Amino acid sequence: MRSDIELHNITSGGGARQQAKHEIVKLTDLKGNCAYFGFSDYYVIELAKKRLAFSTNEQQIYRDIERKLKIALLFFDKIIVHFADIIRSKELYTVFNEYRRFIEEGNIDFLYSSSITEINQTAITAYATKKHKDGEKGLELFINDHNFANEAINLLSCSKRIVHRGYLRPSKEQFIDIVQKDLEKSETAQKFISPRGILTLYQILFAIDKNENKLPPHLVNTFIDKIENIAAGDTYSRQHILEDFDKIIGEKCMPIYSNNTHSARRQNQIKPLAVPPLHRDSIEERLCLLYANLNANTHFIIDFHPEREKYLPFRISTLDTYLGKFTRGRITAIQQLTPHLIENIRNSVDYKRFIADYFLSYRQWRIRQDTDIVNNIREIQPVNYIEDYHQDFSNMLKGGV
Repeated sequence: MRSDIELHNITSGGGARQQAKHEIVKLTDLKGNCAYFGFSDYYVIELAKKRLAFSTNEQQIYRDIERKLKIALLFFDKIIVHFADIIRSKELYTVFNEYRRFIEEGNIDFLYSSSITEINQTAITAYATKKHKDGEKGLELFINDHNFANEAINLLSCSKRIVHRGYLRPSKEQFIDIVQKDLEKSETAQKFISPRGILTLYQILFAIDKNENKLPPHLVNTFIDKIENIAAGDTYSRQHILEDFDKIIGEKCMPIYSNNTHSARRQNQIKPLAVPPLHRDSIEERLCLLYANLNANTHFIIDFHPEREKYLPFRISTLDTYLGKFTRGRITAIQQLTPHLIENIRNSVDYKRFIADYFLSYRQWRIRQDTDIVNNIREIQPVNYIEDYHQDFSNMLKGGV
């Protein structure tokens, strides 16, 4: 495959953009293929740390975030990141500072609370202080480290726009609506089955894990009632929901024994048992996905669950192979891509062809993985790859839930 990409003589992005005012837009104003980047969410990172409980190298998480940011910049016109992610972590600040040129050019936009209409010390500090008082975690760094606060604000201020969600109602009310809808009674999932499936909060609460553990139904119903009766205007975040879950279910949860374990079924031998980890972690992951849905509006959401991610187009091995083809062997791994090279690929005359052919390659892989499809399709018809790519992408990722 021919490519006009140049791997040398790339201009630098320069320093921070000095702007007195930023354009204020809504999520729905953003054009092109846009994606909400949920990997940098503080609570998503905390979940990732749980998965690495026996690992001493948390820096691997931030390397993964950078790798996924590279992939997102290859496949989307614009990436949306919540600004609070940057002010919560020096590691994330370092990652995004390396991609400052994309922030300056408007390829990475930051999502802000509607209360923030200017990017300055006063506005950002007021936000961080209020959220910290409301129980949000991870904001101590910004509040206490003035040098870091200045650096973070400098990075945020070099963007072109201030993006607001743009909902008619307050975002906290929108989020509770999303959660309450996810708790509506639906077909109960009997088991935690394939990670390709996405269970609702209701299904998670009534599911049975691989060890035949389940949550006591009467406690689950008490928890659901509590969430369903949240008053309008209440400050109620993901953390508040999890705290209620722990109080109502976690502290009272009892083991559910199989029928053939007679001795353990005696009341005096039943001891309090912590909530099965799969239930608790799955609820937290689902809440993070619902929150991402709030922040994405009608745009794409790149799934951040490591198991479901395997079935999305961003398979590292497939992408690495195709990068090698596109660059004629000069780039053979996503890790080799620098901000300069990503910019050159995006500006290449072959960029659209790269995207279209990559998704054809991905479709071929999916067909090989799915025996039902293989049995019904003899060959792939290479018709209008670009149009197919947009349709496939939309079906797989749009809405995220």
